[in-house]
Amino acid sequence: MLHDELRENWAFQEIWQEGYQQGWREGMRLALLAIVGTRFPELLSQVKALMERERDVLTLERLVITLLLTQDVEVAAQSLSNDIRVSS
Repeated sequence: MLHDELRENWAFQEIWQEGYQQGWREGMRLALLAIVGTRFPELLSQVKALMERERDVLTLERLVITLLLTQDVEVAAQSLSNDIRVSS
């Protein structure tokens, strides 16, 4: 079947994996914007500046989790600052 042949093709697998990673990265970026926009709107410009650069999906995921768990805007700001320093 054509579907099985495509799935076994190395070029198809690489293209699919790249698309999957791009989708996951974009999902994490949208999640960050939604979380910060809702919970810490005063940090929105800082998050947008952070996301202008290409970001590792695991870093974005870590930030999403951190920002979901924290209640304090100062802790959230510190988490963002730490990420900017680490990734620069």
